[in-house]
Amino acid sequence: MSTAFETIPVVDLAWDEERAASALRRAATEVGFFYLAHHGIDAQAICACFDAARRYFAQPLDEKMRLYIGRSVGHRGY
Repeated sequence: MSTAFETIPVVDLAWDEERAASALRRAATEVGFFYLAHHGIDAQAICACFDAARRYFAQPLDEKMRLYIGRSVGHRGY
């Protein structure tokens, strides 16, 4: 069930495991998205992911539809 919210939840992975897991579950089930703090992922890796996403979504629709989620086995794709 989703609820109204005024800010995007932040889940801090520096919190103890139980608190972080509870906050993550709550954010995922009630809001649907969240920010992660203290995740330890290198900034260059994050930038590379955003660059790859930009390149993918800049493609023509026909190219993106080659990965149409409706044809996937594991419900993955565009």
